[in-house]
Amino acid sequence: MDFLKSVGNSVEEFSRSFFSFFLRPSLSERLLITGALVGTAAGFTSYVFIRSIHLLSHWTIERLPQRLSFWHDVGYLFFPALGAFLGYILIRFLCPEARGHGTNVLNVLPEKSPWLAARVASVKLIASALTIGLGGSAGQEGPVIQIGGATASFLGKYLRVPDEDIRVLIAAGAAAGLGASFGAPLAAVFFIMEVTLKDFASSLFSSIVIASVSGAVTSRLLMGDVDFVVGFSYTWSKPSDLLVYALVGLLCAPLGILYKMAVEKMEKHCEEGQSSLSPYFFPILGGILVGEIALFYPEVLGTGKQVVDAAFMGGLSGFRMGVVAFAKIAATALTLGTGGSGGAFMPAIFIGAAAGASLSGVLSHLFAKAALARGSFAITGMASVITSSYRAPMTGIIMALEMSRDYGIVMPVMAACAVSFVAVSAVERGYAANP
Repeated sequence: MDFLKSVGNSVEEFSRSFFSFFLRPSLSERLLITGALVGTAAGFTSYVFIRSIHLLSHWTIERLPQRLSFWHDVGYLFFPALGAFLGYILIRFLCPEARGHGTNVLNVLPEKSPWLAARVASVKLIASALTIGLGGSAGQEGPVIQIGGATASFLGKYLRVPDEDIRVLIAAGAAAGLGASFGAPLAAVFFIMEVTLKDFASSLFSSIVIASVSGAVTSRLLMGDVDFVVGFSYTWSKPSDLLVYALVGLLCAPLGILYKMAVEKMEKHCEEGQSSLSPYFFPILGGILVGEIALFYPEVLGTGKQVVDAAFMGGLSGFRMGVVAFAKIAATALTLGTGGSGGAFMPAIFIGAAAGASLSGVLSHLFAKAALARGSFAITGMASVITSSYRAPMTGIIMALEMSRDYGIVMPVMAACAVSFVAVSAVERGYAANP
């Protein structure tokens, strides 16, 4: 009888806890539920957004020049300018809160009322689809990050999350957007903790993880396998191999610094120029100049995912890819710095992959005995540029691991990211001493 009574009490206690979780959840439980919902919404949004970009790009930049030969050059100049202008108009008049690249989503929150307006999601999606789909040089992750943050803000308000916790919940929405965009949930978590929150001991870590995983899973269910590399395999045999990859990190670090400075300087000059020129002039001019670059280097248009895929698989190398990396820096600065809507993270991946691919030919020739895989240079270059542009070595390492799905690349990438981080830190100290 005592045993049956004990079992009955246990069942009663479990039932009470089970129904309490769904009917009267605590704050931590509400945050977990919100994280899962936000992740699912971000995954679905990522699918809709990426399909919209592909559709616009297919019927404008790709298809129209084939049908009308005179549109080949004119289209490259016209469409990026049109997309940037329309995106700028939408954000300027309908939702100024949607400005930015996505990764700075917490910086645009009001101090007194840290909530994102619900309209941020729809306006950012349409504006960025127009900008990127018509040829602007930007990433798809920024809009999805902001949309995830707006969704988190809406659900947080509905579930009565306190103001002091809503910022981290919005960061969870940002992690969901990043995880959904790249199918890399672990890298998304590290990026948000390392760059956005600058805190690895957050009490709401679990909601960020749940949101990121939910976003990546939903995105993969809708789009299929979204990994950048399938079946990549790399093994290193001698410690001297690591020195080669450390050299890649040293050579790619300046590109990350240059990329960040180019976007920031362009934004600053355009803001100052608005006092004497119409603000609508800058996105149009930026789009035209992006088109000028694309006439010679069409790889810079859009997100550039196909170029990154080819570089990771070892299909690209040579001096041209180095020039393409610098062209991408210029095109992205002209797109985002002049008011175009999109993300800044994917261009960093492109720049690093292109630079690494360019170095692969030279370094493979100089170190022929090492038999180094060419694709590994692109992956290492990507991680190095992420490290130097965002001061985020852990994100660079984890991103390389998740995108390649190859543990053998981790130690070379760690060596490259360490060198890249030391290099950028030295530059910052020098700049601070002699501004």
